[in-house]
Amino acid sequence: KKVAEETQNQTQSKEEFEMLRNMLWEEELEAKRKQEEEEAIIRSMQQKEEMMRQNQDQIAAKKEMIERMEHEEKEAVDRMLKRFEDDEEDERRKEENRRAFRHRFMIEVNEQRLERARMAQEEKERAQRETEALKEQKEYKQRVISEAR
Repeated sequence: KKVAEETQNQTQSKEEFEMLRNMLWEEELEAKRKQEEEEAIIRSMQQKEEMMRQNQDQIAAKKEMIERMEHEEKEAVDRMLKRFEDDEEDERRKEENRRAFRHRFMIEVNEQRLERARMAQEEKERAQRETEALKEQKEYKQRVISEAR
């Protein structure tokens, strides 16, 4: 009976030991699973944070690129407007020079016309004086001839 009791105690102790060992193994397994879940959550959060950081970096880089492009575009537009302004100023100066040249030309043409008219008038008057002088000379000769007869 004692041996049976001892065997039963040993069996019971073994079963209790097995049960405790299984429980410990299950607890360790559960703890390991929980730790892995927590690590997976942490990794997932870290990946999300990294993605968010990369996304912020991309947004900042894109914003900087857009600002740089807008700045370059503004400079190009400013240069183009300046070129247009310069071209318009050149055209205005050329037109002003053409107008001034036309004006001077018209004045010179008018002065030449007046000078030719004056010279023609002087020539006409000189020819008239010559004709008058010749007429007077002819009349004088005829008077002299008439008086001499």
